[in-house]
Amino acid sequence: MYTETIAEGWLRLALTPGMDIQSAHALLSEFGEPQDILSMKTTKLGAFISESLACRLKHPDDQTRLQIEQTLEWLVSVPGARLITLADSDYPSQFLTVVEPPLAVLALGNTDLLVNPTLSLTGSENPNQEGIQIAESWAQVLASKPLSLVQGDADGIERHALVSALKTRPDHLIYISKIPLTDPKIAQQSTFVANNGLALSFVCFARAEEELWQARHRLLAACCENFVLIQASPRAKSLRLMREIADMNRTVMAVPGSIHSPLSKGCHQLIKQGARLVESVDDILFEINLNNI
Repeated sequence: MYTETIAEGWLRLALTPGMDIQSAHALLSEFGEPQDILSMKTTKLGAFISESLACRLKHPDDQTRLQIEQTLEWLVSVPGARLITLADSDYPSQFLTVVEPPLAVLALGNTDLLVNPTLSLTGSENPNQEGIQIAESWAQVLASKPLSLVQGDADGIERHALVSALKTRPDHLIYISKIPLTDPKIAQQSTFVANNGLALSFVCFARAEEELWQARHRLLAACCENFVLIQASPRAKSLRLMREIADMNRTVMAVPGSIHSPLSKGCHQLIKQGARLVESVDDILFEINLNNI
């Protein structure tokens, strides 16, 4: 269990404006835990980060202090809330399979779900009816299998799969939110998920939409071993994510479609580049070695 001082150190490291995950890992590697980093002089930190960033880390601005205070209050006031950090003895081993593991993650619910085989359904933010039907029906079946379904909250395929899993077996669901779990706007949703499954959000300095998207997807990649792409145009964000995921040695699967549909072209590109072609839940279970269960 963290003292407030230890938790604040991790939050300061993660929430300082301009602090990227590469710089944070460099500091941790050189100096140890956040309390050790914060005890260093700005000049010593300057060998690894810019002097201005070192000053912001040592002397947080009002907005950063407010974020830290709100997060500490959430950790104290919300039953079952916790801050997962790299220093934890039970830090999820799944997180360590990415090059730059998450520094700090807000969690609410059953973290044991991260030990199970993990799979995520993703795809177009503007799917057609066929794509919606596939996402909903497959999520419903997969949620009943001995795996954890890891779902983000983007529009389209992700949201339809998320809602379907919530209706079926939320106790098998890991929900990845791009909005911090501390935000009152998602309190009801995250609490409902956590009472049955697990809700997670990244702790990082990210205020622009693109930064939030990247942070959420870094956490999605850290949590999940297997991904299925259901419909994507050639320029879809989800297609870009799948290419990044493949570089992290994750298993990527894609659903084929009509050669005349723009929503099939992204999936077909991935299949040409080595993604596994899947046409059913049975195909997915075969690819992740759960077909005999």
